[in-house]
Amino acid sequence: MDPRRFDRFAKALSGRLTRRTALTGGGLAAALLGARGSAGAPAAQDASPAASAASQPEVFTLYMSPYGSDSASGLTMREAVPTLNEVQKRLEKHKPDMDVEVRILHVCDKPYMGQTVEWTHTSPTHTISFMPSDYQHGAGIYEISGRPVFDGDGSPDYLFWLESKSGEKTNIAFYYLQMQHYTKGGIALVGSREDSEGWNGYNTVYGCYFYLLGNKHTGKTNGYGGIHTWNSKYNTIENNHFVALEGIGNNCDDNPENDTPDPTPCGPHIHGVYLAHRSDYNLVTNNRFRVISGDPIRVRNYSNYNRILANTFEQTGVDAFISDWHGDCECRSWENEFCDNTPLACGYAGETIPLFESLEGDNPEGPDCPALSRRVWTNCGNDSSLCGPTPAPIRCQPDQKCCGSEQNDGTCIGQCVRDDRPCP
Repeated sequence: MDPRRFDRFAKALSGRLTRRTALTGGGLAAALLGARGSAGAPAAQDASPAASAASQPEVFTLYMSPYGSDSASGLTMREAVPTLNEVQKRLEKHKPDMDVEVRILHVCDKPYMGQTVEWTHTSPTHTISFMPSDYQHGAGIYEISGRPVFDGDGSPDYLFWLESKSGEKTNIAFYYLQMQHYTKGGIALVGSREDSEGWNGYNTVYGCYFYLLGNKHTGKTNGYGGIHTWNSKYNTIENNHFVALEGIGNNCDDNPENDTPDPTPCGPHIHGVYLAHRSDYNLVTNNRFRVISGDPIRVRNYSNYNRILANTFEQTGVDAFISDWHGDCECRSWENEFCDNTPLACGYAGETIPLFESLEGDNPEGPDCPALSRRVWTNCGNDSSLCGPTPAPIRCQPDQKCCGSEQNDGTCIGQCVRDDRPCP
């Protein structure tokens, strides 16, 4: 995208942004803090943010390939490593004092299978970017050979778990990657749940494809979200696709560190973006959410001032397109904005659902929870006019499966299809 076009887009979102802002390290989220509303641009157009016209700083590059070796240096494609864990080992060895690019070779029939990583190597002054090997800053999806695919092969975990509780920028960026067949989700950005000062942030997720996540596709325990944050702030989540994130019969303890299966049905508990535990000032814009069994946007426990702008939603959500939940002695979330999202094309089962729902249940708030002026701003350009009445549930035959939303009583909202046939 040309920088001048980006300026115009940012101004349209905010109505009063007048300075040029680079879309890296959460910069757009920081620039738009005081804005309201958005341009209502179509979501997930696969055009990349423009690179700065200024001379680029020196970059330390590491290479990944499905043909790589754990004993390789990682410093050239011929010496590529095969896993994210090996990339992190090389960074710990070299300790580069500069921006880092991890260039990942896309091979159409060779996904990166079964990988998970607990990432701890970050810098408050330099970015660490994961991208296709042929990606150039400023390019779009049609200018690369394809998104490198990370296939969890039924893993019960996330692909990428960033844990940083340092209270400073972590500057992790993901460009044009695909994550599939993970149970809990794709990317977790984890700060401290207990210490409000133990945050991380200024991370970027751009152009990625989150696909077939959740225990409907893996047979494991609870799912949480394509992107799940704990006390993570000023992140930019833009131009991504969240497709077929589905859960059935989940464990309800809402603790991503718990792998204990629980057969008790708990509803379709996986989200597109889940912002929890003081995850503030994040920007979620121009993304596509399609076929998500839980609410596509969930905020939890005093996660405030987040902006969900100009996204598209198709067949997503049970309670609402954006919902707020808190556990015992946690706090409500406030001052979030959900604007210019269109179309809002029905809930997961094809039913009409509200824009926002507060899901407090019987959970009392904590004794020191503040109350701000507004929960969620939604009267700002959202279009939810495309849904009809909720279809009646039906009961499938023993040799049939439910293509749609399977209810806790065994009925199906959708259609029944023979077990040996794919869902339409």
